[in-house]
Amino acid sequence: MSRPLNSANHSHKIETMKPTPATLHKPLIRFALCALLALGAQRAQAQIAVLDSSNIVSTATSGSISNNFTVSAGAGVLVVNTCQNASNGLVNALGPVPLNWVTGGGTVTQTLTQASATSVSNSATHFLGASIYYLWNPNPGAGYVQGAITGGNRQYVSEYTLTGVDTNSNPVTVSNTAAATAAPYSITTPTTAGVPVGGFAAICALVTANNGNGTGFTTSTSSGATTNLSAANAYATANQGYITALGGNATFTDTFAALTGNQQMNIVVAVFKPNIPVLQSPTATAITNTMATLGATITYNGGSAIGSRGTVWDVNPNPTANALAEGGTAVGTFTQTRTGLPAATLIYYRGYATNLAGITGYSPAGTFYTLSTTPTTAASGMNFTGVDDNDITVNWTPGDGYHHLVIAKAGSAPSGTPANATQYAANAAYGSGAALGGGYVVYDGTGSSVAVSGLTAGSTYYFVVYEYNYD
Repeated sequence: MSRPLNSANHSHKIETMKPTPATLHKPLIRFALCALLALGAQRAQAQIAVLDSSNIVSTATSGSISNNFTVSAGAGVLVVNTCQNASNGLVNALGPVPLNWVTGGGTVTQTLTQASATSVSNSATHFLGASIYYLWNPNPGAGYVQGAITGGNRQYVSEYTLTGVDTNSNPVTVSNTAAATAAPYSITTPTTAGVPVGGFAAICALVTANNGNGTGFTTSTSSGATTNLSAANAYATANQGYITALGGNATFTDTFAALTGNQQMNIVVAVFKPNIPVLQSPTATAITNTMATLGATITYNGGSAIGSRGTVWDVNPNPTANALAEGGTAVGTFTQTRTGLPAATLIYYRGYATNLAGITGYSPAGTFYTLSTTPTTAASGMNFTGVDDNDITVNWTPGDGYHHLVIAKAGSAPSGTPANATQYAANAAYGSGAALGGGYVVYDGTGSSVAVSGLTAGSTYYFVVYEYNYD
């Protein structure tokens, strides 16, 4: 990786047989390589968390659901997964409507919304369905989930509540049905659309076999945990659970174990969005010793309009200090110039956005090095020792640069200056180092002399020393 450089220089003319001590000072210059940039391999932290949960409950009642459950204060949504057998038709297998959350000793009823549902058949009379329901801001306290399915002969039900959910945006839903005759007995959904980083997937799946214990849900974009519950009866196996910390749009798969013969499978998914703004792709450009242009991309507002966006930086990881608003409020990409950065320092930075609900989200962290300051004192006192027909030792008093770059040229002084964003290979054998300024680089280091070889007797050689710093 190339290094940022800053430099000052001076030059001398010598003859291999007749060295001269005269010194020509050139103006101090600075040449800089690209600053080192790095982006942490991390996603935005998942903000949705499970608050309350139950195990899957299998009931053999002919048509009713009545599950006791307790909702804690602060729950943003109650999610209910249901799978059921129905013996008299396809519609009834799509789940009970209505499905209610009943509290207050049976006096207060809230009706859940069915987010997604699908059904398959394992015979001419038996239909198997899977459904996901949700209720924003459920009443807290002890209660029960209540519903009925006409002609049903078994239900599988599980519940949980979530915090950190965007209650102003309906969940993203996707479903699929499939048939399989041989392993692997698995079913995968189409790709969802509109899923932000940090989304939470509720999943419910069913297979027409009683020995299809689930081996677990998987998804194409997740860095979080997976929970899978399984139950079976004579007609079907139900898998219910969730996957946290989605990385965006995804497919979802459920795999059933120990199956044989022809099987029908279905799967439904409801993805809940976080209530925190989601940012990605931090950028750092136009880096100098004290300035840089920083930015990020807001991909989701967390269910409320953005009120402020900008960047933060620090010399420590996970920065929240030095916040500066950029001025815009739109979802999308933004940049801003940051000043007052310390020179020659590793900087950690992130984009941030705060929505009108007062919730702030951050992008993943990026890092870069600011450039060093330009040396202010040139090398001086150049002199020559050990002169013979083909060799010479060049000596100098270093300036205040951390490194020194020496160029030699036969016949005339080296022209130009080292280029920005370039690192040069040095070799004390004249003609073997990098070509530069019409001559060759014979030294790059922290010392104060170099023994140059490979010279031609009777020729005049010019030398120049550049001071530079690097990060």
